[in-house]
Order: sequence, then C-alpha cells, then structure tokens
Amino acid sequence: MRTESSIRGFSSILLAFALVLSMAVSITFTATPVAAGGTISTPGGTTITCYPGTTFTLQFKLFWNEPAYLGYFSLGIYWDSPKTDSTGTANENFTFVSASAYFEDNLQAISVNTTFSEGVSPDNPANWRYSIVVDHTIGDGGDDNFFVDIVLRASGAGGVPHIAPDNHTIVISGTVDVAEQSIVSYSPPDPNITIQVLPWTGGVIVRGKDGAYNLNGGGILPYVNYPAGSNMPIAVAQRVDTGAFLAGGLSSSCRNARWNDTVPNNPYKGLDDLLDAAFQWMVPGADNVLWYAKYVYNTSSLCTNLRDALIALGYDVDSSTDNLTPALLANYDILMLVQWQIENDKDPTENYPAGGDTDNAELLAWIPTIETWVRGGGGLAIMEGGDLGGRNYCRVSNMILDALDSDWWFQHDQVYDNVDNWGALWETTMDVITDNPIGLPTKRSQGGTTSACTAQAPWSTHR
Repeated sequence: MRTESSIRGFSSILLAFALVLSMAVSITFTATPVAAGGTISTPGGTTITCYPGTTFTLQFKLFWNEPAYLGYFSLGIYWDSPKTDSTGTANENFTFVSASAYFEDNLQAISVNTTFSEGVSPDNPANWRYSIVVDHTIGDGGDDNFFVDIVLRASGAGGVPHIAPDNHTIVISGTVDVAEQSIVSYSPPDPNITIQVLPWTGGVIVRGKDGAYNLNGGGILPYVNYPAGSNMPIAVAQRVDTGAFLAGGLSSSCRNARWNDTVPNNPYKGLDDLLDAAFQWMVPGADNVLWYAKYVYNTSSLCTNLRDALIALGYDVDSSTDNLTPALLANYDILMLVQWQIENDKDPTENYPAGGDTDNAELLAWIPTIETWVRGGGGLAIMEGGDLGGRNYCRVSNMILDALDSDWWFQHDQVYDNVDNWGALWETTMDVITDNPIGLPTKRSQGGTTSACTAQAPWSTHR
C-alpha cells in the first residue's frame, strides 16, 4: 500500500511563535487593534461529499497584510473513530494524504509542518481521537491571501474503504491562528465539517458516444447488438467483498502510439488518469502493480509509454511470467491482465480463437487464486480487445468474471464509430461517466478524471 501518513504519539504542540494549540479545548486570543492578517474562510459548517476510498480536501483561506513583519499560521483538525482495541475502526476512519499552503495570486508554495497525534478521545473513552496540526513557523515575507489544503482519504488502516452511506464529523480544533506583528485568533462559529460518504459499489464507468455501434468480425456472435445511439458500455467496475475489479475493452488502447498517439492527433490522452483513479478506487493507497506477461500479448514492453505514465503517477510496475500463486500476488495491490491470450481452442470453420481455451490447465488452476486474492482486498484490471483479426478471448476473461460474481460479460466483437474517432473508425473516443468515484471531474487528488479514453474494443454487458 502507498504509505501516506501514520499518526503516533499523543502530545500537545508548542508553536514557534509561543502559541499553545490544544486539540481538545478552544483557546481564544484577543488581537491588539492594529492592521494584521487573519482568516477569510474555513470549511467549518460545510458538508463535503465523497466516495469510499477517494480523497477530499479541507480548504482554509487566510491572509497576511503587514509587509514589515514575517507571517506565520497554525490550524488543526481532529476526528473520532469508534475504538477497536488501541486504534480506530478502519471502515469508519480517514487517512491523511497531504497538507500544503500556497498564495492565491501566484500559487507560490508556503512551507508547512504537519504534526499528528492520537489517543483516547477526552469526550468519549469508547472513541479513538486522531489530530492533525498544520503550521508555518519559519516566517514568510509574502503579503496576500493564501490557501491551506488538508487532503484526506475516506479509508482507514490498511486501505479499508470508509463505510457508506455515512456522515462523519471532522472538527476544526481550537482557533485558526495567523500571526505577523501580533496573533489574530479566529474561532469558527461552527467548527464541525460533515463528511458525507456516498455508496457506489460499481457500474459502467466508460461508454460509447452517440455514434458508436458494434460490429462482429467473426467467431462468437454478440450476446447483445448495440446500434448507434445506444451508448453501449465499454468498461465497468465492481466491488467484490473487500476487493474490486475493473473490466474494460481497453487492451489494444494500452499500446504505444495508440492511447497517446499524436499523429493523427488523439485529443484525449487520459487512459493513465483513468487507470490511476480506478486503481485507487479498487485499493485505496495502492502503489504496487503487477502487469502480468504470461500468455499476454499487450505486455508492459509493448505498452512502455503507459507503464512509464503510471510510474510517473507514483506506481511501482513489475512484469512477470511466473505462475500466479498466492505468494506472488501477495506482493501487489493491483493485477493487470491486458488480454490473456489462451487460445488453443480455435473455431475450425473460421480459424478464430472463438473466445479462447477454457480448458487450459493453468487457467483453471489460476482462477481460484485470482478470486481469493481479489476477494481478500486485491484490485484486478482485466481487459479485452476487439475481434478484428480474431484477437478476442472473451470466454477466458469471462471465466474470471464469473468467479467474481460479475454482473457483466465481455463480448466477441468490436466497437466502431463513424463520427467520434481520431483516425480510423475503430479508433473511437469514449465518454468517461462522471457520477462515480473513478470518473469524477478532477484528477486523482480529488478522485478521478474527465478525460475520455480511446478504445478498439468489445464491451461488457448484463448477462
């Protein structure tokens, strides 16, 4: 799991400019009547919505306005979680991701210190309290409005997603303090921030645009025919016990010179952001990815640009042809199966793979291993390709989806679009649905992406 921050050692915080900030008691200081910095707004009294496992931001807006003096600030938050042994309950908890400060006009960064503490809640011994103080103590000579952002994730220890639906309160502790010549302390009228965690266990995340339609290139007939205007599903996601999977007709789009093609100009190079958001939804805090290579055509070596893009987003991406054993999968948060080519069973009349060999001994041995790993908290990204040239192994992929009680199947055909394409009819652009945590309107720091992705693909459909 990605290490974001742990909270250890309950203690009070002595600030450099001689202000004691208590996490349990509000202490108000009266400023001397001179021009000084202060607080413009806080998230107190607001409701912030998010999905389990995704991030959200608590934003404070402050200001400094005395050029002759260096500026300082300090603020804190805390929340309680039902006590489990000597810690909080994971699925009713949050994880600290980052804290930052920056000026409004030029976005120049302001250095911050972050101090964590935890212990039994002084208000209720049955709860465990987590506290965070963010401050700037070395002094900054800038004079402007500035923001302080605290980013948290709706998940607890071990990446366990926050329970949903649920309302959980985070409290602004004590006062928000801004100092230049003097200290100006602000007590929010309502220090309580309501975090509303919304339920979303899965569904369609990518679909075809209005002009997209299916075309059967051979082999197995489609389960469902999708005419133009049907906005057929291209990729879906679903939670399975404590894990999850992403299934999409995206395999050939992963290759170099496809998802990031510039000639012709592909306007939507968002597949790395889409996968990133999906990985974090499946396994909050994920950072170790196994791009499996045995029986796979679209290996990481053919998809080096996408692999490098994922590495740039903070992932360790390994490739392996070792047998899929529990010991191997235990090292990873995410398993990528980018078109598993198990193809011994061909249609003798058309020489098509007919969906792949479902009697392959290794496949039959590995499916229970994959199922157990996903149900135990792993994230599976399983992809298929269109049947152009016979390259579709939907029966193999669907055996894995069946083991995971999927509501969706891959089909043995492909997507065309005469209007929304960026070169050929099968180089189609797709809509990422934005009403779920994978497709939210911003990139991963807030949970998702609006970038469309390109696909030459079959799609998943209700059985």
